[in-house]
Amino acid sequence: MSRTTVVIDDDLQEKAKDLGINISEVCREGLRTAVVAKKEAARHGDEYETITADIWHDRHGDEMEAVQFVGRLVHYEEKSDTNYYLTAGGVPSVVTEEGQLMYGEELWGEVPGHIRQLLEEAIGEAPTPTVLDI
Repeated sequence: MSRTTVVIDDDLQEKAKDLGINISEVCREGLRTAVVAKKEAARHGDEYETITADIWHDRHGDEMEAVQFVGRLVHYEEKSDTNYYLTAGGVPSVVTEEGQLMYGEELWGEVPGHIRQLLEEAIGEAPTPTVLDI
């Protein structure tokens, strides 16, 4: 087993010590999680990455939790700083500028038509044509 030195700010190290946090264990667990996430994303191809976002823990919106998923970026909306993904499982997903995740059926009401078309194409569905009343 080899050793690696991790440089941590003294204040942060003291706070961790005061809270009884084992810094070595946190570093090992964090690295283990990062390696697993990277391997999983690579398994799906170069376009895929591991994305971390927040999701409402319950439907009432009282509590959020951080989640990770493997997906590929379908569209980035610069104006709203929003990323539209297709997960490795084929589920369209959105990560908002606040870092909140929306996915599945709840998503379609929130997605503008042209982006919905891009997501449908990414899924492999024939996009619904947009009818203009001119």
